[in-house]
Amino acid sequence: MLKLLRRIGYIILFAICVMLIVNLIPPRDSIALNTFMNEEDNLLVATQSGISTDYPANVRASFNTASGFGIMYFSVGVVMTSDEVLIIADYDDLSVYTSESGKISEKTYDEIKNLNFAYNFSNANGEYTYRSSTLTCLTVDEFLGLFPYSNFIINIVQDSEAGERAAVLLCEKLRQQNLSLHVVIKGSENVIKYVRNQTNVRVLTAPIKNEFTGYANADKFFLSGFYIDVPFQYAEINIDDINGFTKRLIWSLHRRNVAVFIVGVNTSEQLDTAIELNADGIITNDPVLINELLARQTDSETNEQTQ
Repeated sequence: MLKLLRRIGYIILFAICVMLIVNLIPPRDSIALNTFMNEEDNLLVATQSGISTDYPANVRASFNTASGFGIMYFSVGVVMTSDEVLIIADYDDLSVYTSESGKISEKTYDEIKNLNFAYNFSNANGEYTYRSSTLTCLTVDEFLGLFPYSNFIINIVQDSEAGERAAVLLCEKLRQQNLSLHVVIKGSENVIKYVRNQTNVRVLTAPIKNEFTGYANADKFFLSGFYIDVPFQYAEINIDDINGFTKRLIWSLHRRNVAVFIVGVNTSEQLDTAIELNADGIITNDPVLINELLARQTDSETNEQTQ
């Protein structure tokens, strides 16, 4: 009986040693550099489709205004038209943006290029302030050309063969403009697998299916170190689901060179939560307010240090 207990003790001790080694030795990074990680302790701020609280989403004026406030990270969607032009749009639905109906993917670029993509935007007072003017859609080429030194989180809206074709076209544009490591690609499981395995361009990708939850569950039991190679380099956590995630999990993802952004941060309280968790960045609909809040925090910290 004593021998059996001793043997069990050795097994437990061996398991503990393995766990310590796995968690203490830094694992191999999947990439050498991740431009979406916060390296200088400055929270990265990304806009969702521009400044959609004050301007129509996905149009030039919205992105230009965000850039004017110092925004260098943009989260957008991409839809491919029937003649294979990539359009900046979060939904494959013309009625979301214009006075027309139908899918963007079923139209040619010539059929939609002169439509007013600000037609259905209403301000805080419920007024449709852009119906008397025409703000057209942006192609991916135009969008990337406007902000050549920025970083982009791009969601490929379409799935199946159309989504895969859109991925090929997008990756080729990123290769031509040398932007591959400045872009995270999101999308359906099929599209992301295609991006990872069938394109010749190395880009950063978001997790698909159960990749993120699988890693998070493994980390709860200190087993995340057994992941030989984390398949994603970027992860998003919705602010409404933040209670299920811990500072330790984000620290663990950082060890694997995975950037973590909190989505839906539009208030002071939500900003404080993202900072407390040590997230790399946030995605907001109101970057003007967020930048004001961050500036106040910086001024407050500076005053405390000088006193």
